[in-house]
Amino acid sequence: MKIRLAGHAGFCMGVRKALELVLKEAEKGERIYTYGPIIHNPQVLQLLEGKGIGVLKEDESSPRGTVVIRAHGAAPEVFAELEEKGLRVVDGTCPKVRLVQRLVNKNVSMGRDVVILGEPQHPEVIGLVGHGKGRPFVIQGPEEIQKLPPLKEPIFLAQTTQERDRFLKTREALEKLYPGLKTYDTICSATKERQEEAKEIARKVDLVLVVGGRESGNTKRLLDVAKGENPNSYQVETDGEIDPSWFVNVKSVGITAGASTPNWMIIRVLRRLEEIQQRYESFFIRTVRHLLRFVFFTGILSSLALFSLAMGIMGLQGDNRYLRFPATSALLFLSLIIIARYVDKESMNYNDPSMYGFLMRFRRVVLVMGVSSFVLGTWLAHKYLGVWELVLSLLMALAVMGYSFQKSFGLSKIFSFPGLRTLGEAFIFMFLSGPFLHRNSWIQDPFSQLFPTLLCATFAITKSLFQDILRFQGDLLMGERSLSVTFDTERLLRWTFVISGLQMIITVGLILTGNIYGFPLLLASFAFLFCLLGYKLKLILIGSRLEMLAELSFVLIIYTLWLQDWFLNKISWTW
Repeated sequence: MKIRLAGHAGFCMGVRKALELVLKEAEKGERIYTYGPIIHNPQVLQLLEGKGIGVLKEDESSPRGTVVIRAHGAAPEVFAELEEKGLRVVDGTCPKVRLVQRLVNKNVSMGRDVVILGEPQHPEVIGLVGHGKGRPFVIQGPEEIQKLPPLKEPIFLAQTTQERDRFLKTREALEKLYPGLKTYDTICSATKERQEEAKEIARKVDLVLVVGGRESGNTKRLLDVAKGENPNSYQVETDGEIDPSWFVNVKSVGITAGASTPNWMIIRVLRRLEEIQQRYESFFIRTVRHLLRFVFFTGILSSLALFSLAMGIMGLQGDNRYLRFPATSALLFLSLIIIARYVDKESMNYNDPSMYGFLMRFRRVVLVMGVSSFVLGTWLAHKYLGVWELVLSLLMALAVMGYSFQKSFGLSKIFSFPGLRTLGEAFIFMFLSGPFLHRNSWIQDPFSQLFPTLLCATFAITKSLFQDILRFQGDLLMGERSLSVTFDTERLLRWTFVISGLQMIITVGLILTGNIYGFPLLLASFAFLFCLLGYKLKLILIGSRLEMLAELSFVLIIYTLWLQDWFLNKISWTW
């Protein structure tokens, strides 16, 4: 069964900014309210309630604290009433909605009649009417135009999440009555893109799933758009609502989601479809799938990525191929990954529900793996590398433990630097794959280590930045001050592309100077770039699959290096 995921599924810019704002306010420690549900998704609202962020009730007599206006906006009178109650008001109105509010206010002030296409009881429309001092007329489609009184210099615009086809039909009907009608196309560009994409997908697949809350207006309209092209379309709020009987004789499924649907809910739906699909897979395919999930969820794949990069750097420097050195680093890294993942379970539940479920199910096995790999890694470090490497191993473990248990140990202020987790992961990956294994070379000839270490750094940073981007929503909701939350995912993605380009330039330069062992690293760079483009262009499904492909790009290094050594140069690998 082929699965096609819409490129514009999930949180829109307005919802994301409103969530960022309310979570940032919650960090200040005072009571936080939202004026109405901040998002039309019960799962997210439940999480926010757990953080002490509640919806302001109309009958609440003397509330204290801060109230955040949601992305839909509100009428000016609402702001004044809330301030009169003694509440601090923070405006989380979507910038695009705020622009429509100004248009309504400006045209009403000029004496023009404003006609709004929208749902009369929708919070955004109520707010727009309020900004128009109660004078705008609200209609839900061309069939209601006859109910309008004679209009003076009519202005036509729409609720930002309206269906585009309905907007065009209503405008056409109004223009017949008022040839001089002035129209503002105020439907959000993200809404247009979602609806156009939903149409395109619905035409090309056997079944469409629209993921989103029952109270979400834009999700309902996405369903209407999809059903207009494909009657075999269903709305689901959670993965538990998916009925396997829908997929009998279905060969292709399209998935789209409303603007208030979090990524983890989309991932859960994808995982549920994979479970249904597995019923029709061969035993061999199922075994391979489960094996890949095991090595990825436990962190073995990440440690294998480090092992591969360490071997690639050894090849680049012409070192003997002693497997014990990169194996030591890989074991230490595996133990640190397991500690971090086990402690960060809550955030993982939102970033990758499948990994969370696996770790909860096999937590004892995973903990034994973590302890065993740390003991074996430190023993190998002492035996083959030296006392300093053993001390550094212990210090790295203490740093990871301190970060992971910062709340329990009262160390939150020490580890509050934005992006510390991402930069720390990158540093450990870089250090273990390069300088950790070449201390003597750094002492004897530091200049010879600059380019290999710089290459290690570019691989480590791009890997950590990409993982940070994929974890954005879970970090946002858990209050993690990661780089993606601090600087936004688009900017972080641009940085990742730039550093990846620098990595390729350095590698090509080494190859042109006669070092053929730059080829394995260059191949891995191209493979990683493919993952970045797959994410950017929505060519690869979100979740574990994308992160797994990024890790596998590193494994290409060791495979290509082995081909070069065994078939071209007859270099043997030993322990």
